[in-house]
Amino acid sequence: MDIEIPSLKKLDDLKIPKKKEDYIRKAIRETVKLNQHGVTLPQLIEVLPYDKRTIEKHLYALTFTGDIYTEKIGVTTLYLSNFIDIKKKSDNPIKINDNKYEALIIKNRNGEYLLLQKSIENDTIGGFIIPIADVDKFLEFIERFISKIKEEF
Repeated sequence: MDIEIPSLKKLDDLKIPKKKEDYIRKAIRETVKLNQHGVTLPQLIEVLPYDKRTIEKHLYALTFTGDIYTEKIGVTTLYLSNFIDIKKKSDNPIKINDNKYEALIIKNRNGEYLLLQKSIENDTIGGFIIPIADVDKFLEFIERFISKIKEEF
């Protein structure tokens, strides 16, 4: 199976290390998104001009932020995008200090989820997903926690 990749810049053109890292992460995110049936680490190493450790580091970060998810097939890890099927996106993300929080309803192979992401200056720095069927349980948990905090203060 051929792996699709986005058009890539030469890294030499990116002099600032942070910009270089951001660019590599974006290229890996887009590559995973372009391949709806998923990609493996060996496939990414074969088609992208980055070393294995760099790709692994960014795959880990993209999994942490909720941009991608993994499925195990035997000993193989398949990386898939959570942005193939966005059902709904929050109209007005909330901004607290320099952080932006956004909610999306996504659908992937495993079902529908609420994806909550935190970003600073359009750089996603955290996120997690909750199955749609469990959103009420999650909200009840948050409400109980907040109630206890309010009682204590």
